[in-house]
Amino acid sequence: MDLALDLGTAYFRVGELGSDTIHAEPATVAYDKNGQTTAGEMAERLVGRAPQGVSVLHPISAGIVKDFDAAVVLIRHAIASLQGKRMATRPNITVSTPTGITAVEQRAIEEAVREAGAKQVHLFESVIAAAVGARLPVESPRGHLILNLGAGVTEAAVVCLGGIVDSRKSSFGGRNLDEAIAESVRKEHGFLIGIKSAEQLKWNVGEYPDKPTFEVRGRGLSTGLPETLSVSRELVETQVESYSETIVGLLVSALESSPPELVGDFMDSGIVVMGGGTPLHALLDRLQERTEMPILTADEAQTCVIRGLLSSNVGRRRSATGEKASTQLRKGKAYQRVVSRVQGMLPRG
Repeated sequence: MDLALDLGTAYFRVGELGSDTIHAEPATVAYDKNGQTTAGEMAERLVGRAPQGVSVLHPISAGIVKDFDAAVVLIRHAIASLQGKRMATRPNITVSTPTGITAVEQRAIEEAVREAGAKQVHLFESVIAAAVGARLPVESPRGHLILNLGAGVTEAAVVCLGGIVDSRKSSFGGRNLDEAIAESVRKEHGFLIGIKSAEQLKWNVGEYPDKPTFEVRGRGLSTGLPETLSVSRELVETQVESYSETIVGLLVSALESSPPELVGDFMDSGIVVMGGGTPLHALLDRLQERTEMPILTADEAQTCVIRGLLSSNVGRRRSATGEKASTQLRKGKAYQRVVSRVQGMLPRG
């Protein structure tokens, strides 16, 4: 059995080679002092509501294992969601990883997946997988500027000839934006709200563009009692704008390191956006205003990575059986070396 796993900060998505079915659940683990654990949807229901003695955490952050034991529990849950009780053979699993993680961080992911029951583990760069899943012609000589908006990491990458010409990432994503909104409400109003409430404020700003204020429930710091607060649009938009400036910095860095010919491609085709942050219209509008480039949202943007992994797995299996096909992973490495050499010879504009 061959599986593909997109192990994100907020959600995991898993699929089986040869099937169109993709299973997704929150990447959340809960455990109590007696060692009892639960993962996925059941654990997510406990966020902000866990009784005393129960800990709720997200073991993966920005593609990095933050809690090894909890990560193993989560990955086992992901495997079981497809395999059920079929554990006669250990599956081969391909896992997406952000660009630029260290060898130690890569080994931590591999070991966690193997400990969860995998026979073989393959790591695949998430931006390439996302581009493949978005059905972009990544093998063509035309350049594409990819922006992957994750919950724990934001990635900008230039993709050409099946490989990465340049990539930049920030460990600030959608979940960090939620935390920033909650902290801003606390400082401005002396009012505590949960991450779920902050996330809802974030989506409301984009969904209701003409609404000046939004009500949120929480606890007043001065009284300690539950209250309802009206939060201004400006407070949330200030945090969204700060996040957009972080993204613009990533895009500018990637553009500055790209050959001039590829930059011309981006001006025509625009920036292709994918990931869980794509429904945040206020952010996309701000990016288009700042970059003066078209912003295009990929179809089924939240599942681009897992669909790309499944596509890449098809290539790997065919290559292993000697059929005339090449994998995205192998091809990406080969072409990346070629692109790097060509890039060094091109004049800077």
